[in-house]
Amino acid sequence: MLSNLTQSVSITTGAALAGVVDYRVMYGVIVATGLACAAFIVLRPAPTPDVTPSVADAALAAA
Repeated sequence: MLSNLTQSVSITTGAALAGVVDYRVMYGVIVATGLACAAFIVLRPAPTPDVTPSVADAALAAA
């Protein structure tokens, strides 16, 4: 139920913005947001996870 409400609000908000804001401005905001997200990912990559050896790795090493 909550999912349907949030989707309806999103569609309503998008339709209202499309009627008020020029499409070029909206595309500019989309591009700026995408570039900001890309810059965040490039400048702060995810840390490399620690790898814990498994039982299978220990068995292969002993063989």
